Amino acid sequence: MSIPFSIRYQKKSKNPGKNEPLAGLVEDVMRLSLSKDISGSGIRIVTKERFELGTSLAVDIYAPDRKTPIRTLSTVVWTKKRAFRSGYDTGIRFTKVEKGGRKDLSFYLSSLQKVEDLRAE
Repeated sequence: MSIPFSIRYQKKSKNPGKNEPLAGLVEDVMRLSLSKDISGSGIRIVTKERFELGTSLAVDIYAPDRKTPIRTLSTVVWTKKRAFRSGYDTGIRFTKVEKGGRKDLSFYLSSLQKVEDLRAE
């Protein structure tokens, strides 16, 4: 679904601790982006840098009417240089989603799909 969500992402180390899934940050700065496509299993975002396949990212998704972001651990599954623009389209797959986050994301996506269906009628 191509509804934009505000995104913050941060590169993770290759081996974060099992008991600390958000530990092991490589960078101190979280970068901002917008989603291009989103589903329950992954998202396409625009990044300034080109990430290697398999790179781990901590991704925060800012959904409407939610006080805190949906926090995920994600893996880069594809990347493509943007035509006529700077940056890269980056496809990521969610590997872990915070408790309750997947349910909230599914709710937003199903609600947005209903709105799109109504517009198409």
